[in-house]
Amino acid sequence: MPSQGYPEPIQADADTTAAPIDAARCNGRIGYMSGDTGDLVAVLEMSDDANEDHWAQTSWHAEVAVVEAARNAGYPREHITISWTSSQTIVANTPDGRRFAAVISTRPGGPRVGASGKPSERDLDAWIGRVTQEAQPPAPPPLWETVGDRLRQLEGEIFRTKRGIKFTYKWLPAPYFVLRVSRNGRLIDRYAVSRALARWPVAGPGELDGVADENTYVFGLVRDRRIRGE
Repeated sequence: MPSQGYPEPIQADADTTAAPIDAARCNGRIGYMSGDTGDLVAVLEMSDDANEDHWAQTSWHAEVAVVEAARNAGYPREHITISWTSSQTIVANTPDGRRFAAVISTRPGGPRVGASGKPSERDLDAWIGRVTQEAQPPAPPPLWETVGDRLRQLEGEIFRTKRGIKFTYKWLPAPYFVLRVSRNGRLIDRYAVSRALARWPVAGPGELDGVADENTYVFGLVRDRRIRGE
């Protein structure tokens, strides 16, 4: 309930897209109003390749949505302040601490300008951080990081060039992150190995021109299943 003399929240018409979500339902079933997140009242979807004009228009629609929600709850416009808590989240703040939020989400093929819509159950779950890790698996580590781990583990092991010449290497840690070929002291950049792996499969060192220096040895590494993690 609003304090400091503010009126009871007003129930908005059913077709008002930015109407505040029913508090009893949210507190009892999914609890999205707990903590400092505030009330998620609208989600605006737009294309992930929208330009600045489209973003400006969608941001305006988002502001209208949160202000309308606060006014429907009984707060005068002059008592409402607007803030962006992130590049895609706008909040209407009231003097007694209640907050009404709208989120702009992007997706491939979405509309150029986002229109205000009521949040779905999944939107509400995401708002309170209840989307499981299984639903949003962590991103795989960068290729250069994975390659670096393998190169450290395989230090001193024997590799062969395309012509069958054996070589080993010594791993030089930070700040170098390079390999020193034992037979001649040549240096190989860890990132060159990851770039070569990103281009794999290739037939020979000549196809790595412009990708890595010391192509003979880089090819000898990436052709090895141990480096490729197979």
